Amino acid sequence: EEYDALCGGFEGDELMEGNIAMYHLARKLPQSVWSEYNHTNFDKLAERIKLNIDGSLSDIPQEFIEEWKRFMEKFGRDGQDQMFVSSARYIDRPDFLLAKIS
Repeated sequence: EEYDALCGGFEGDELMEGNIAMYHLARKLPQSVWSEYNHTNFDKLAERIKLNIDGSLSDIPQEFIEEWKRFMEKFGRDGQDQMFVSSARYIDRPDFLLAKIS
């Protein structure tokens, strides 16, 4: 019984599902793109992603863009300190998400 509780999987555990989704999202963005940014300018990468979603740019793989949209749909209301109502959500501050998954 204890083994099943510990090793039974993460299905239905939203925190684990979110972390797994972040991992997959990070792996969809090529290293060549990641290497253009650091923790001081992820807001510029967030803007670049937004322009790719809007169709104004097309320099990020569509596979990443689709994964990004799915992630934001499911987990965009989460955030770094999501227990506090005043904390920014990923949908409002995608640079926080990018910093977390970089």
